[in-house]
Amino acid sequence: MNSNPIIGCRYRRAANRCRWVLFTTLLYSAAHSATSFAQAPLNIDALMAARSELTLQVGYSFLTANDDVLVPLSLTPQESAVRQPPVQAILEQDIESGQWVSALRYGASNDLELRSTIRQRESRTRSPYQPSSTRRSTALALGGSWQVSRDQQTPALLLALDVDIAARSPLQDSEIGYGKAVRFNALSYRSLDPVVLSAQVGIEYFSSWRCDKIEFQPGNSASAKTQVSFAVNPEVTLIGGLGVQRSEPSEISGNEVYESATRISLTMAAGVALSRRSSLFLGTDVAASGPSAASINLEWLYQFEL
Repeated sequence: MNSNPIIGCRYRRAANRCRWVLFTTLLYSAAHSATSFAQAPLNIDALMAARSELTLQVGYSFLTANDDVLVPLSLTPQESAVRQPPVQAILEQDIESGQWVSALRYGASNDLELRSTIRQRESRTRSPYQPSSTRRSTALALGGSWQVSRDQQTPALLLALDVDIAARSPLQDSEIGYGKAVRFNALSYRSLDPVVLSAQVGIEYFSSWRCDKIEFQPGNSASAKTQVSFAVNPEVTLIGGLGVQRSEPSEISGNEVYESATRISLTMAAGVALSRRSSLFLGTDVAASGPSAASINLEWLYQFEL
């Protein structure tokens, strides 16, 4: 343990900055649990790009959240030299986050899709008595989906795996990291015209990042989501769903700074067929438990004919 009070104070301030970044990053990830599949489409088969077909998928999500956060206060060098109980304050924190996702999906065969995805996030945090901060992150992921079975005698089953091959974290002055996140998803659906029932489970695994010589280890997470899609007519589909996500504790330099949590969210969305090859989805996710949060999601898909 470091006995120098000045160095110790600097360490606490750096750790506090990382805690703010950590809270923003994890809350945003909780409200936008990663998925390797598109929205439940007007045509359920569009979950997989057809053989030799190229699909462009572009999406934007905007999140707003509010929560009370317990923040350790930094002591002066003179105060830190004297043994005192830890001083903490409860602050109200407002978060606004936006994310762009662009993906190219190619049907390598009737049962195999390959894809590349670029994600760009920007988060703004505001709190009383604290300077506002803006954090940005970018990631390039490669992955694919495999259709294990089709919707016939048994429900359809799709498996997906994506890896962030290169990413820059929202931590200040972070370097590019490789293989920092791995995502696995399994989706099953049953079509009962005009209704499609689907269930999805996913796992996210994260490697650690470093900030000012402090190691930040995000907690891994698991999620489950059920969804009902109702085809009003061939051009319009209404979607409703319920999701649950469980996150493991996160640590900074071996100290737990964000405890494990379970979050429940409700999804409402609608899909519109703009043309034979173009679809647009608009939806919202609202937190049913945990920090107050809501997001608006917009997604556009276009299928190229090669």
